[in-house]
Amino acid sequence: MKTKGKVARALEDLKLNHNFSIWQEIVNRNQDNMGLTAIEYRGNKISYFEMLSEVDTYALALTSLGYKKGDEIVVCASNTPEFIYLFLACSKKGMKINCIAEWFDKNYIEEIIEKSKTKHIFVTDDLYGHIKKTIERTPINDVIMFSLHDSLPFIYDGQKDPYKEIDEKFKNFDNVTWKYCDGKKNIITTRKFKVMGYKYGVYTLGLERTTDAFRNTCIAPVSLDDDFTITYSSGTTGRPKGILHKVKSYMTISRFKDADVSGMPKMRNVKTLFHIPNYVHASLTTSISDPLFQKSSIMVEPIYDINHFPYSIIINKPNYICAGSGYWINLAKNLSNNPSFANVKMPYLFMPFVTGERMSPGEEKFLNEVAKKHKFGIGKLKVMSVPFSIGGGTSESSGIFVTLYKKLMETVTRKEVGLKPLACADVKIIDEEGNECKTGEYGSMIISGNCNMAGYYYDPELSEKTKHVTEDGRVWLKMDAYGVKLGENNFQIKGRIKDTIMLNNGEKYPFFKIQDIVELDTKNIMSCAIAEVRVGDGVDYVVHIEKQPDIRIDEQKLLESVVQRLDSIGIPEEIKDSLYFRVRTNEESFYVASSGKRSITALQKEGLSFAHSYNNIKKNEKSLLYK
Repeated sequence: MKTKGKVARALEDLKLNHNFSIWQEIVNRNQDNMGLTAIEYRGNKISYFEMLSEVDTYALALTSLGYKKGDEIVVCASNTPEFIYLFLACSKKGMKINCIAEWFDKNYIEEIIEKSKTKHIFVTDDLYGHIKKTIERTPINDVIMFSLHDSLPFIYDGQKDPYKEIDEKFKNFDNVTWKYCDGKKNIITTRKFKVMGYKYGVYTLGLERTTDAFRNTCIAPVSLDDDFTITYSSGTTGRPKGILHKVKSYMTISRFKDADVSGMPKMRNVKTLFHIPNYVHASLTTSISDPLFQKSSIMVEPIYDINHFPYSIIINKPNYICAGSGYWINLAKNLSNNPSFANVKMPYLFMPFVTGERMSPGEEKFLNEVAKKHKFGIGKLKVMSVPFSIGGGTSESSGIFVTLYKKLMETVTRKEVGLKPLACADVKIIDEEGNECKTGEYGSMIISGNCNMAGYYYDPELSEKTKHVTEDGRVWLKMDAYGVKLGENNFQIKGRIKDTIMLNNGEKYPFFKIQDIVELDTKNIMSCAIAEVRVGDGVDYVVHIEKQPDIRIDEQKLLESVVQRLDSIGIPEEIKDSLYFRVRTNEESFYVASSGKRSITALQKEGLSFAHSYNNIKKNEKSLLYK
C-alpha cells in the first residue's frame, strides 16, 4: 500500500531538486559509477564515462547543425548505442526527439517530417532502404546515418559481429552506408557526425580538448514541463497516433522505481535487454531511463524479430527483459519443443516481464512451467526459479503497472494479484456515467499522475476526448480499456473499450466476458482472442483458441466443453447465432504485429475459415462450415 506522505515528499523532491533533464539526472546519479558498464553491444562494453563522452560530442554536433532548445529531430533507427547517445544528447540540449518506424505509411512519414521542420533525418543503415524513396520526396538536406556495425567490438583486423552466423539470418551487421552515397541526399556517417561535433567544440567554441570542457557545454535550462519525446501507438493502419511526453513523465516513472519509494529491490548492475523498438514509449523508459537511473547496464539489441528473440537472450544473457506475451510464448515453445534449445538454461534471467497486453491464465501457467524447467533466475535467487512478473499501462499513460513475481505473490497472499500501479499514479475504474465502480465491477480505467502523456502530437481534438475531469477538478486520462479493481491498489486490465458486442437493447457486451469463460480451462487452453468479422451486412465473432502445447484433446470435445461452460455461466442468447470458434494448432499460434502485440487484424482477414458455429457445436456436427 502506498504511503501518501512518502509519495508527496518524492514528488516535491522532483520538483525542487530534479527540475532538469534526464541527461543531468543520469550524470548526477553516476558520479561514482563512471567505470562500470552502461551499454553492452555484442560483447563491446561501453562504460558510463565513455557513453557520456559520446553524448557530449553528439550534443556539439547537433549544435553545429543549428539545433537549439525546443527544436525537433526525426529518427528512424534500430536499437544501437548510437541511438542512446542521440537520445541523451537531445535531452541535454532540451530538444524533442521524434522516433518513427520504417513501416509507417509513406505519406505519414512525409507529414511527420514536414511538421517537425527538420532539415535532417537520423537513421540506421539497416532501415534507410525502406524509407529512401520517401525521404527523397522531402526537403531533408542531410541524412545522418548510423551503422549497426559502428559499435561492434574490435577484433583483430577490424570490427566484426561475433554472432554473425546467427545474426545474418535476420540482419546484416556490415557497414552499408556506402550504398546510399548516390548524390540524391548528403550522407553523414557516424564518424563524420562526431568529427563535426569535435571541430565545433574545439575550433568554433574554443573549448579545451578535455572531457570537462565538452561536458559543460550545450546544456539547456531544461525543466520537468518541457516536451521531450514523440513516440507512437501500435496502430496497424500505418498511421499510429503520435504521443507527446514531457521530461517529467520519464523522470517520475524512473524515480518511482527507486527502492526507497517503490519497495522493489535495488537494480544496480542489473543487465536490461533493450530490444523493443524505440518508437514505443515503454521501450525508452524500461530500457534507457530506468536502467541508467539505477546504475545498470543496457544490453542493446537491434534485431526485433520473434524468431530471433531466443537467440537475443542467449547472446546477451540479460537479467531483466520486458517483452510481449507473444514473444515469451514463442520462446517457451522453442525451449520446450525445439531440439536446438532443449538443454538451454537461463539462470541469469531473474526478471522476465510480460508487458504490452494481458497475459491469460493459461499463458501464465505455461510460461511459469517452462521458467521452472529451464532454471530462470536460479543463478540470482539460488533456491528457486523465478515466476514471471507483469507490467503494463499504455503509451499514453506509461508503464505505470509493475507486479514482481506474480505467482509467488499469489502463493504468499493467497489472493488473486493483478497489476499494481506505481505510487506516483492514481487509478480508478468508472462506469459510463463517471461514477467509481465497486471492487469486482468492470468499467473504464482512468489514470492521474505525472507519467501521463501531454497529448496526441498531431491531434489536439482527440487529446481532449481522452480527458476525464472529476468533480474536484482533477484531470484524468482515459486508458480506453476496461478494468476491474481486485482490491486496494490491485487491478486487472480486461481489454479495449471498443472490443464489445452491441446487444439489441443497446447494452455493450465486452469480448473479455467470453474470453474469461473460455480461458477457465487452463489445463487444455492457453489463450483465446476474438475477431470481429463482417459478413455481408452482418457481423460475426470468431473466438480463436490456442491449446496448451502437447495437449492431445479432440478438437470437437474441446469445443463442446467451451460451449457447455458458456451456457452454464451464461451469455446472452442473441450472441450465440453470431458466435464461431476456431482452434489453432500450436504450430500456427497467434500472429504478432510489428509492435509485438497480437495482430487482431490478421485474425479478421481469416474471416470464418475453419470456424465452427456455436449452434453446430451444440448439435454435435463435426463438419467444418467453411474452408
